[in-house]
Amino acid sequence: MRTPRLARRGENRVPLPGWRGFFKQGQSEKGRTMNKSDKGPSQISKAPPPITPLRGGGSPARLGGHSVATPDWKFWLQMPDVRLWQACALSLDIDPDSMKRDSASWMAGGSGGPFLESESFRQAAEETEFYKRLRLLKANLHDRRHFSPQALNMRDSNQHAVSLSEVAAWGEFVGWREIPSALVQIARPPKGKKRKAVETPAQRAKRILHRVAQEKTKGTRDFLKVVAKEEDISVSRLKQIRSKGIQSKAKS
Repeated sequence: MRTPRLARRGENRVPLPGWRGFFKQGQSEKGRTMNKSDKGPSQISKAPPPITPLRGGGSPARLGGHSVATPDWKFWLQMPDVRLWQACALSLDIDPDSMKRDSASWMAGGSGGPFLESESFRQAAEETEFYKRLRLLKANLHDRRHFSPQALNMRDSNQHAVSLSEVAAWGEFVGWREIPSALVQIARPPKGKKRKAVETPAQRAKRILHRVAQEKTKGTRDFLKVVAKEEDISVSRLKQIRSKGIQSKAKS
């Protein structure tokens, strides 16, 4: 009788279905890892996450006014001359010494200013008016009919010296509104020049209408253009003044 052969250890052992799936999964994971490694190691960006921008832009709306210091007129009226930007601030009844420099003004290298914080003005409209007056004053400073020679700052034109009384007289001449009474009292043109009388809107309209009548009587061609050029106004504006004058005469 044949002796049965003993099975070798592990010969008839069948792997369980779960283990078979594990081996297949392991092989597939290994294959994917190898494929990734062929492309080189993955890199993680060290850059910070992107910043989400806030909605809305531009300067913040100024809902309320700011409290601004008024000038010490006893001090400023005794100054022999002032800087252009100081004169413009005084013309708006703002104390130049109380105005705050912009924190970023150092980047301009000390020229091109003045760079002032918005809190230096009562309202946004006043800030706009300040820079407009400054530009006009610089553009007309050479006019010897209104300004006498003063010290010039070659580095920063805003630091040119100017007589405060001459600025006050010129401001009245060009029609600056709401000039402080302290400046109106000292307003005078350069030496040898007569101060031009300050006209009310009604007085100016009456004078303009008189000039129109004169030129029309003389038979001047394009008399409206001639008078408009004299008064530095547009012809359309002159026509409006003339129309209002005719209406007022008709009512009276």
